[in-house]
Amino acid sequence: MADIAFVIDSSGSINEEDKTNWDRVKNFAKRVVGQLDIGEHRVRVGMVEFGNEGVVQFYLNEHYNIPDMTDDIDRSVSCLIEAFLLLLFFFAFLHEGAKAY
Repeated sequence: MADIAFVIDSSGSINEEDKTNWDRVKNFAKRVVGQLDIGEHRVRVGMVEFGNEGVVQFYLNEHYNIPDMTDDIDRSVSCLIEAFLLLLFFFAFLHEGAKAY
């Protein structure tokens, strides 16, 4: 069992040098997800984006199959670090999707 959280920089600067960088980031996340043994009692994945604001794309307990995860990754868009840090704390430690060890 494992919980994996993608923390993705979706700020506008991600595309400053190369306009395809954002697609590369999303494709990387989808390739990793595609290699995992996804399931409620196996590997769970969540994704948080930060740019102009922090956004939970999906929680650890939201998807237990690869197609739903990759669809959510595809829906993410390239977009204050302070809001992101608060959101990450909520995502990782307080939301019902976090495991108690």
